[in-house]
Amino acid sequence: MQAIAVITHDDFEAALAAAREVDTLTVGGGLAAPLGAGLGGRVDALWDRVEDALVQAYEWGKEKAQGALAEAIAETEDLLASVGRQASSVHQAMMKRVTEYLTKLIDRALATVRPAVSVGNRTLELVGVEIAQTVSLSGSLKASITDLVNLTASGQLVVHARYGPGAGG
Repeated sequence: MQAIAVITHDDFEAALAAAREVDTLTVGGGLAAPLGAGLGGRVDALWDRVEDALVQAYEWGKEKAQGALAEAIAETEDLLASVGRQASSVHQAMMKRVTEYLTKLIDRALATVRPAVSVGNRTLELVGVEIAQTVSLSGSLKASITDLVNLTASGQLVVHARYGPGAGG
C-alpha cells in the first residue's frame, strides 16, 4: 500500500532543533581535526543559511527557496575553499548536521504511518516500510543540501507500507 507520511510543522521544528544541537567543535576523527571556536562559529553561521533555505522551502515551497538555497550553497563552497586543510572538518561538521536533520525528519514523519489497517473483520499489522524518496548523503554538500530543501518543500514522504497478519495469525 502506498502511504503518505506528512511532515508536520512540529516534525520540521524538531528536525531543525536536532541539527542545531550538533556539537560542531567536537566533530573530527580520522583525517578531520576538531574545529576551533572560530571555525565552529563559521560553521554555525553557515548552518543558519541552510536553515533559512529550509524554512523558506517549508513555508513557501521549492521555487521561493531557490535564492536562499543558492546563497547557502555559495557560502558553503566559499567556506570550504577558504579553510584549506580544515575543509574536511568543516565538511564533516556540516554533514553531521544534515544527517541529524534528515534522521529526525524521517523518523517523525514515519511515526504517522498507520501501525495496522482493518480489512473487513481482519486486522493487518505493519510488517515493513520502504521510503520512495532518495536523499543524497554523498560527499557533495551541494547535493545533500539541495535534496534536503527539496524534501522539506514537498512536505511529505512517499512510503510503501506492507501489512500482513498479526502475531495471532
